[in-house]
Amino acid sequence: MYTNMKKHVFFTCLLGTIALVSPAFGQETVADVPRPCCPGALTDLQPVSINPGESVLATFLEEKLYPPEMWTIHDGTAQGLTMQKDYRMFHGAMFQWLRRPANGVPGFCMERDFDVDLRGFDNLIVAAVIPDGARLTVTAATDKGLLERVFEKQPDNRREYLIPLDGATRLKHLTLAVSSDADGMQSGAVLWLMLQNEKKLADYLSSLVPYGKQWEGHLKGADYEPSFTPTYGIVFAPEELEEIRRRHQSIVEADGTSPYVEAAREMMAVDPEDIIKVSPGDNIRFARDRDLAHPNLKPSDLAVAGILLRDKDMLRMAARYAMTLAVTPYWDEGFMAHFPGSPWMHAAFKESWVAHELGITLDLAGEMFTDEGREFILKRLATDAIGHINYVTWRSEYIHRMNQMTVFSHGRILAYAILEKSMPRVKPYLDLAYQDLYNNLQIAIRPDGSDVEGPGYMTYTVAEAGLALHYYARARGKSLAEVTPPNLLRTADFAEAISSTDGDNDVISVCDATPQIERVDALSFLAAITPGSRWADMHRKAWARRLSGGRTLVDKQPLGILSLVVPAPENAASPAVKPFVYLPEMGIMASTRKVGTEWSKLFIQGNRAKAGHTHEDKGSFVLEFAGETFAGDFGTAMYGDAMTFAVKQCQWHNMLIPVVDTMDRPAPDNPVLTDVKPEGEGDATRFEATIDVTPAWGAYFSKNCRTWTSPTPDELTVTDEYELAKGKGVEFRWHTMLPVRREGRKVVIEGEKGCVEIQIPKGASCRIEPSKWWTGRQVNRIVFTKMGRKGTLETKVHLKLKEQ
Repeated sequence: MYTNMKKHVFFTCLLGTIALVSPAFGQETVADVPRPCCPGALTDLQPVSINPGESVLATFLEEKLYPPEMWTIHDGTAQGLTMQKDYRMFHGAMFQWLRRPANGVPGFCMERDFDVDLRGFDNLIVAAVIPDGARLTVTAATDKGLLERVFEKQPDNRREYLIPLDGATRLKHLTLAVSSDADGMQSGAVLWLMLQNEKKLADYLSSLVPYGKQWEGHLKGADYEPSFTPTYGIVFAPEELEEIRRRHQSIVEADGTSPYVEAAREMMAVDPEDIIKVSPGDNIRFARDRDLAHPNLKPSDLAVAGILLRDKDMLRMAARYAMTLAVTPYWDEGFMAHFPGSPWMHAAFKESWVAHELGITLDLAGEMFTDEGREFILKRLATDAIGHINYVTWRSEYIHRMNQMTVFSHGRILAYAILEKSMPRVKPYLDLAYQDLYNNLQIAIRPDGSDVEGPGYMTYTVAEAGLALHYYARARGKSLAEVTPPNLLRTADFAEAISSTDGDNDVISVCDATPQIERVDALSFLAAITPGSRWADMHRKAWARRLSGGRTLVDKQPLGILSLVVPAPENAASPAVKPFVYLPEMGIMASTRKVGTEWSKLFIQGNRAKAGHTHEDKGSFVLEFAGETFAGDFGTAMYGDAMTFAVKQCQWHNMLIPVVDTMDRPAPDNPVLTDVKPEGEGDATRFEATIDVTPAWGAYFSKNCRTWTSPTPDELTVTDEYELAKGKGVEFRWHTMLPVRREGRKVVIEGEKGCVEIQIPKGASCRIEPSKWWTGRQVNRIVFTKMGRKGTLETKVHLKLKEQ
């Protein structure tokens, strides 16, 4: 029970509360401050049924009913423990400690009293995200004594830990503790607590398919011979079907197979009725472990393959998958979205996905359904898909100011376009949905073609927008060009700025992005509508990875319908490299120049005020040289991973950071509340830029200005001028995944064809810290430390090619 630790109960309310708040955005230091109870929170936690076999005891995703502040949190000041206040509805009760706790005590521990009747339940389930190498200890005080289990972190994103109740009939107290022997910063979260009756749950799950596997009355008989013609002509135009089949055949000839057919053949081996779930949610933040073990019901893959190959069995199986998805009780992210008494929702992501899946299948495999089956799906599309999507667009004004309106539009517009065919009164609603999409794209994509949320969200947004625009154009008999907003046609400079010269990467992964773009269909679409741009190069690079023997998880993603209906231009020439690019709307800048025969690229990160999905990275930079990354921004972690929020922090970026005596984690505002953008100029030889990041660091710096000076492509000086408002010195952190060594007063980063030598700044010390990225790869963090509250840190860098 860890009674040797100092404990404290803290409670928070929105108004009238005195709190110790760290300057780090959205984080609260755990310290001894008594607080009043949270208004609206449940004080007597009793089980809430979510199905006949399970009840929720607490869910920290429902932050208003179940705030973690209603628990006793052990004081973690010694290890720099903080609790994340924001985004709990997506990540639960998040915690982070900065250093390994002393004397083997847990890094995080929470507990509280209960008085809960356990009769009728077999198991207690604790859902938690714990750091690599950590242990979760669950201690339950019951009428039968103490029940204690110690768990190691589970593999494959599983996060539910089961504790048999062993006949206990009353829960009196519960303690959850997370411990680790690892040094450095670690983070995690507690998600929910449940009670489970195994037999009742098994009976419930076995009852989800009401009509067996033949779907008599909903599907035409096995002897029906289809014509392999689209029913509505929205997804594939009948007159273009042969050309689409030709494109597909060219993929087969280039790849030796087809990702569309591969996916369909895998699904043919599984009866969809055997893998039905309560909801199709598969987001690891909200899904149950048992649901992650099953593949998603994805009838569109079968419908596409069936019509391309003229395969009757695939079309019929597509219809079976569609009916199974159609009778799935909920079309949401999981139990939280239909939790009794809660307005919780994860916007309309899953509802739009379901609408898209069923819309494609009704169009391409529509002839396999009876009128009864088709009308049942149309009814659910209108009520459970579009009804929810519209509710979100009405309730959440913010989604019209960021990418989400666009992301919901592919399912919304396709469903409307299909419903309109038999329900003419739908027509104005389809046009309204298109106008919402058009207006949103004018905001999400800035006038200069940039996207302030970075290349990951940009390509995700564009992939869904491209589908929605294609469907609307088909429904209204217009060309794609006629319905595409002009901002979407101006992305060539953005592509030039964020494209990576690292042979392994597509993009420089700033903000919530990964170096390899997941949505190859977005690259295809952008290459098609922006001829002569760097998008075509990125598409070729991504496609080449698919053809190689060692495909990554990203490369195994389906190509999507968009790649078939809006293909990338064949044999498009690479555009000439622009030595200097500046996107003023987003505030990013890039210099690309030759060092001998190899390219070097320097990318500088700023951004506009209040941009979302961003990191604490204004003033950070990326340096690529000779096909490798020497100073990196490695992007985001998978949402739901223990490092989801840690990787956003300035400590993982190439930044100047204060050295402080307190337990606070120094951090700038995120998002920034005012524009923080570089100014500079350059050409094929020289480059110079400066950025004033002081406005983002109000609590720590009264001055923080960085300048990059590069008179020739192989020489770079990074100069930081600073004056601290809080702290005793500064650290300049530089991150790379390449080998690093120290030679006297310089640090050498070793690449395959080149190396980078960094002179240790005058008056600074140097240390090299190997750190573990969320994927398991090692990041070498080079830290230059200079004490003093005011000064200049000048870091000289030399790029050298190796002799071949």
